Amino acid sequence: METRNESGGSLDCTRSGRAPVSDELRDLVLTRLETTEKCGGTTGINCANFDTCAITELEGESRGACLTQREHMNEDEAGFCYIDPLQNGTSEASEFVSSCPDNARRMLRFVGHDTPANGAATFVVCDSSVL
Repeated sequence: METRNESGGSLDCTRSGRAPVSDELRDLVLTRLETTEKCGGTTGINCANFDTCAITELEGESRGACLTQREHMNEDEAGFCYIDPLQNGTSEASEFVSSCPDNARRMLRFVGHDTPANGAATFVVCDSSVL
């Protein structure tokens, strides 16, 4: 997911590859921002002024292209794919993680125009039940 202070421009959760998030998830992110002193406390930045959107996982052909193609992705279709050659069964994907340590050959790959949004902080949430 991505979050950005509204002073940097509002996030549009209706854009391609985005979805609104639950209040529970937004609260978790705002707490993290405050804990890391990005807002609240002595920063003078109101945590409530942060927009938050989920970045959605690509599906179908778009997911396949994200896993294997370095170029020629449709820039209008945004989102992410999780690249793990052992899990995905796509040896072509190994080029994306070839520089990773042997025991950590996996990554999140974001694709599409302005994904994540310019100036946004990105958070990984592993529990989809809070979306």
